[in-house]
Amino acid sequence: MDGGGGVVVIVPLLMVSWVLAVDLIAINIGFGLAGLFLFSIVGEVVEAPALSPHDLFSPLEPKPSARTEKRIEP
Repeated sequence: MDGGGGVVVIVPLLMVSWVLAVDLIAINIGFGLAGLFLFSIVGEVVEAPALSPHDLFSPLEPKPSARTEKRIEP
């Protein structure tokens, strides 16, 4: 009976693939954090305007700026 031989081969393969998957996720997260870090440095150097949620959800409507906003004084 050689039925148990397949399990000996499959289990190490599953373990290796699981370790590789965890490694790939960790590498992905590492590169993502490095990218965010570099992007934040570049963003500070370039001084790109920050996006507000208003810009993301309704880009077609003009957002009120400090110059055009009418202030109501009592």
